[in-house]
Amino acid sequence: MDRLCNSISSFDPEWVKHCVPATEEQIQQLQDILAEYHYTIPAVYLYYLRRMGRDNGGLLEHDCEMDIDTILKLLEGDYFQG
Repeated sequence: MDRLCNSISSFDPEWVKHCVPATEEQIQQLQDILAEYHYTIPAVYLYYLRRMGRDNGGLLEHDCEMDIDTILKLLEGDYFQG
């Protein structure tokens, strides 16, 4: 993740300023939800959440919302419950 951030910052120095990490409370909430289904957060995704989990600065397409707020809403709502 550091290498990715450094590479992007080399041609867009402002990009990293737009990245907002997930809070530890949000990460814990996600871990708790996943634990109910006997899942854990993969290490690489955990690292992503801690670097840019709330806002990835446009790294991923906007059609695919990956921020932790959206993920938690999906997991807590009827969508995930089936």
